[in-house]
Amino acid sequence: MEEDLITEARGIPPLIFKPTFAFYGSNDTIRQLLYVDELVQVQMTLSNPLNISLCIENLSLTYSFDKELNLVEPQVLDELLLAPSSTTQVILGLKTKSTGILTITGVQFSLLIPSIMSDDIVKRVINGWQRFEMLSPIQFNVQPQTSLMKVDFIGNQINTLIGEINVIRLTLENAGVVPLHKIYVSTSIEDSFFSESNQSCKNKKIRSLSIQIPPNSKKSVEFCFNSPDTEKFSLDLLFYYESQIETKKQEYKLCRASWFMTAKPCVRLSASALLANQNSETLNLKTIVHNLYKGNEVEQVKLKQVFLCSPEWTLSKKVYPQGSIKDLDQQQSCHLFLQACRTNKSGISKINFDNEQFPHNDMCEKFVSITKSLSKEIKMPKFDRHKVQTEVLKCIDLVLAILWQVIIKDHSNQLRIICGIHRVSLTKLNLSVAWPELGCLDASKNIAKPIGRLKIFGPDRNIHPYDGTPLPNDVTGLLESPMNRLLNIAFSHPSTVLHSFTDKKMCIVPVLIILKNCVEHTIEVKIDTNTASYSKSDINDEHFCWIGVINPKPFLLPVSTTHSICLYAAVASQGCFKMTSKLDILARPYPPAQHAFLSQIVSSSSLLVIKDPKSEVTS
Repeated sequence: MEEDLITEARGIPPLIFKPTFAFYGSNDTIRQLLYVDELVQVQMTLSNPLNISLCIENLSLTYSFDKELNLVEPQVLDELLLAPSSTTQVILGLKTKSTGILTITGVQFSLLIPSIMSDDIVKRVINGWQRFEMLSPIQFNVQPQTSLMKVDFIGNQINTLIGEINVIRLTLENAGVVPLHKIYVSTSIEDSFFSESNQSCKNKKIRSLSIQIPPNSKKSVEFCFNSPDTEKFSLDLLFYYESQIETKKQEYKLCRASWFMTAKPCVRLSASALLANQNSETLNLKTIVHNLYKGNEVEQVKLKQVFLCSPEWTLSKKVYPQGSIKDLDQQQSCHLFLQACRTNKSGISKINFDNEQFPHNDMCEKFVSITKSLSKEIKMPKFDRHKVQTEVLKCIDLVLAILWQVIIKDHSNQLRIICGIHRVSLTKLNLSVAWPELGCLDASKNIAKPIGRLKIFGPDRNIHPYDGTPLPNDVTGLLESPMNRLLNIAFSHPSTVLHSFTDKKMCIVPVLIILKNCVEHTIEVKIDTNTASYSKSDINDEHFCWIGVINPKPFLLPVSTTHSICLYAAVASQGCFKMTSKLDILARPYPPAQHAFLSQIVSSSSLLVIKDPKSEVTS
């Protein structure tokens, strides 16, 4: 990180690179540079091997200085309690008030002896000293005071959600005697930006801050980043700065800040794009937003805005289903059908889900604009509406983003409003892209099921369907009444719908699903529209999807009762569609005991025919 930062700031890579923060080496003749009134810190580990607690007082560094010792100001840790058989890390520092040679030799402390008598008032201590054992001593060549920048921060949250928008307010203070300029920052998170960074760098992890800091003054900047899809991550900021006073040897200094953070899954966004017709003037975007959070801190996820960044497409003001989008409870998912129109203006278009205005729209648009599109390297052919080109129909270049909001209750019952943004980069048609990816969060679902036996003349009733081992006679009888016929399933909808796609690009058809318990005990039922195991034999499968808020929570269906569920099917083209496509109805006996949810068989196929009268007349 340091070498890349110096290369970006100076324009050329250094001929001989020496890391600034590597204080220890085998050559003890090389001393690191230190400046007057600059704090140097040493991190150490303290271990308590005893089975009793130890109280340490007046913990500080020991040193030697070639001038008067009172010119060095060490930091003193007044009191520290070490638990039995534990280790802890502490950071101690010191400053110098004059030039010279400084050597850090070890650490000194006072060990407090616990009193045996309860009325013992006299405090008994044992003074101790521990020498640093290393290859070479920690020596510094203290130079006169020069440029010095201090970094302070507020607003950082250690525990975050994946996709959360984090804002850290940094205060840069010039504690030196010369003005500072040429401030560069290298970060470990590429998906980030600074409020004062306007210049673009070759390295995407390096930002240039176009500010100058006079002596004894402060500048405030905001660092914004998106929490990555990893459970634990580190955030590192490495600052590079130079003095405005020109010298024969161009000198620079570095300052570092680091945090260890966590991220929990909360929202998953998946989307795919397909063309509405052959002239490719309208693009349909199938979007699914799923609430993944499990816990008592978050109850609902509220959708705020949707963004689209593309050089050729802009969002239309139509969102299906129309009306207000409900808040998503835990494990709920919302299916949206968005439409984009072809345009010649490159930019970011957006749609609000409610009347509330988000105060940081510019921040969201920056996150959308810095999203790296994988299709930038693809040279797309020029579009011609009178000539259908295969490459044009397959390649797109757009970024779709959803802004969401949750309210979290911490352990002290204080409310904290969290806003996050999820983005997916779509580069090909009919290709579903999700973030976070399904594999990184649902590791248990990636376990491959064993391949069943080849069934030519029907299933073998006396052989296990997975491992092929023979089954006992009593188990064979159970297989003759399979658990995937617990329900009678029927669909109620018009068989044929006339719709003009010229006047209205989307056809919404209400579908009533009727479920009846056909066994002699209570069963547990749930509906899944997020299934990825779609049948390839479904006709016009890519132009059909379910929309609306889907509740995947199971519900009970008593004996001989009927339950109705109303869903909405969105169709983007005329044709014949199978209602069982992209829909999985699962059931199991209740109480579940050892039974898992099994897909139920739909005995009667339900087809929906969409006809466009104007298309038939013109053809």
